[in-house]
Amino acid sequence: MILSAEAAKFGLQFSIISKTPNVLLIGMDIGNTGFQIFADGTNSLEALCQILGDQSYLFINPWWSLTDSEAWSSRLTTLGKLFKTHPNIEFCFFCNSPCEVQYLGGLGFKAILMNHNVFANEHINSVMDSTKDFSAIYNAKLVPWKRHWLAAKVKNLGLMYSKFGELESYYPKVKEFLPEAHFLNGDPTTADYQMFNHKQVAENLNRARVGLCLSKIEGAMYASIEYLLCGLPIVSTRSEGGRDLFFDEEYCAIVDDDPLAISNAVQRLESMSIDPRYIRKRTMDKILKFRASFVDLVNEIKRRHGLKEDGNHVLQSITSGDWACWRYSTLQYLHAFFSNDERLTI
Repeated sequence: MILSAEAAKFGLQFSIISKTPNVLLIGMDIGNTGFQIFADGTNSLEALCQILGDQSYLFINPWWSLTDSEAWSSRLTTLGKLFKTHPNIEFCFFCNSPCEVQYLGGLGFKAILMNHNVFANEHINSVMDSTKDFSAIYNAKLVPWKRHWLAAKVKNLGLMYSKFGELESYYPKVKEFLPEAHFLNGDPTTADYQMFNHKQVAENLNRARVGLCLSKIEGAMYASIEYLLCGLPIVSTRSEGGRDLFFDEEYCAIVDDDPLAISNAVQRLESMSIDPRYIRKRTMDKILKFRASFVDLVNEIKRRHGLKEDGNHVLQSITSGDWACWRYSTLQYLHAFFSNDERLTI
């Protein structure tokens, strides 16, 4: 097989499920995560299909709401054509919400409910005996669609945010929206900024009583499962993307896009003093049901090829990472891993 230099260097976020047979799970958003059209007219998934070869399996996990049809319609058309040209590769979407499974099924795609938060590392995200310094915390990158302004009436608010976002333009606006908030990472536009590792994120979440989810549309929102596994009740706006799959009305409030409604819900949940370990246990009970179906899926593929069942081992491997099951590397790496073809040129 021949990969262009551009294609060989293209990075994917993925989890390797199996080699013999080749089974790969990739993440895909509406940008170039998981998908890119190269200068020669080929695309990243076409190259990936050639690397995997016949009698392989490719699972695609959307990281943005599939019901946001404007963003996904052209992408799904491209994928549909690709799937038809590779009939000996089994494709399946791992969807974050039931409505996405139904939507893709109506378009003729194979899809199952397998929210990416199922693969969160529950050992890093855990309940700790910590002082509760904040009434609520919002773990969200600094971009407008995270709608920080909706937290304007929440008192004693902590904020966490990555170094990725619209820092020069949006950070000053957040400072204006939320002048009394505690910016835990520091100023992201200066050298004072501190990027937290996943353990530090969990430690800071445990300093709060409630977690906030304020976007209208995104994917399953990894921060939402971090909140729950750390034992935080959640105040959320209505949303598309699948973050509510693990919500429970006993300790999760879904309210209007209104700062006062959000503040009132935070105060109500804070006053209930729900045991964090109870929230975590209820969440893990739900997660484990999905994980069991994932193990069954892997084992069924193994049986189909006359191989030893090892779904539990695969699950343990891909849930041991810091951020769900995802690692990051290039198409060149995947070619070297899956193929013995020595004709790769760059």
